[in-house]
Amino acid sequence: MTHFDVLRSKALENYGIVTSSIAADLGLRTNEVVRFCQDGRLMRTGYGTYRLADYTPTRLTRFAEAIAVVGEGSYVFGRSALMLCDLLPYRTGAICVATGQRVRRALPNWIELKKAPRNDVCIEFGRIPSQSPERALAVCMDRLSAEQLKEVEHACKESELLSSVQRQAVLEQLGIEESLADAAEEAAYEARMAAVVERGRIDTVPLGDTPHRVHRE
Repeated sequence: MTHFDVLRSKALENYGIVTSSIAADLGLRTNEVVRFCQDGRLMRTGYGTYRLADYTPTRLTRFAEAIAVVGEGSYVFGRSALMLCDLLPYRTGAICVATGQRVRRALPNWIELKKAPRNDVCIEFGRIPSQSPERALAVCMDRLSAEQLKEVEHACKESELLSSVQRQAVLEQLGIEESLADAAEEAAYEARMAAVVERGRIDTVPLGDTPHRVHRE
């Protein structure tokens, strides 16, 4: 395999996105990445961030790109996290990303940077780090219209991408009671997720049942 083939294979694991640090870890020199940009095989999308020129973006590409640009330890935040989890319709515009790290470099205008709250709860959704849906709703609930809150409720109840535990947490945030699912419902969820992955809607099962906290100094 050529160096570009190795880089391409890695990028395809992350929605067509690759970073200069990943390229370095793969043994590529900076001038090679520059050459790939010059000959049209890569597109520079932000500081040290590139996308395969022939990759057809999916719904999740922009979110993965935003995380790559901001850097390690960042995650999709607030309203953008609700869009990532399909609880609000995706609309073009700024992607909100939180981080506990200081970001000194200039960011593109399509990224809105937030300081990560202490002990925030995050999940991975399609391998993209994100604020958990119930925390995301709590952050932006007072800025959502009644119609948008209804959209969240409907999408949550119909979601194939959230586990029953996640759905219950979101509905409780909306003030709606729903009993915990039994083992049969959990098994049905796993079957739905397997079908969703098979259809290619997302690349991996979201890790909603294993949330982790974001600790910052």
